[in-house]
Amino acid sequence: MSDYIGNDNLMSRISDLQKRLEILERTSRVATLTGVTGVATQAIATAESRSSTSWGDLATVGPEVTVDVGPSGQLLVILFCQAYYTASAAVACMTFALSGANTAVASDENQLQILSSVYSPGGRLAVAVDLDEGPTTVTAKYQTDTSAYGGGARNIDYKNRQITAFPL
Repeated sequence: MSDYIGNDNLMSRISDLQKRLEILERTSRVATLTGVTGVATQAIATAESRSSTSWGDLATVGPEVTVDVGPSGQLLVILFCQAYYTASAAVACMTFALSGANTAVASDENQLQILSSVYSPGGRLAVAVDLDEGPTTVTAKYQTDTSAYGGGARNIDYKNRQITAFPL
């Protein structure tokens, strides 16, 4: 498990994340305006729930984007969502899977984690390496981690989910 957000530093972490999101939004606008190719982003605002402790989809699959991996074989993936546990403590987890020219199942390695009883934002940057050139679809996946809280399925609500992919 990676760092959990405690109440003592929650506000500073939220402020830092908001600043990073503003930078991401400006970067996306600049990329669009300057004709940078290959950057793709998708967002789903709808609130949906999941309680499974294995990786999978919400009722609305994704978000997902397709980009062309170039000769570098590298892809920067940015994940963002807001989430909270609805009853008993649990960690909301979001990661991604790859399909198309490259395939990879969802794994704990690149996950973002949120532990909160109110909607709280979380983000994660990950670089996928050693990829083959070609169109690759990046799809967000979700799970609930209750291992630190006695195990078992617990409900997590997710909203404002976003995924962005940049071929490097």
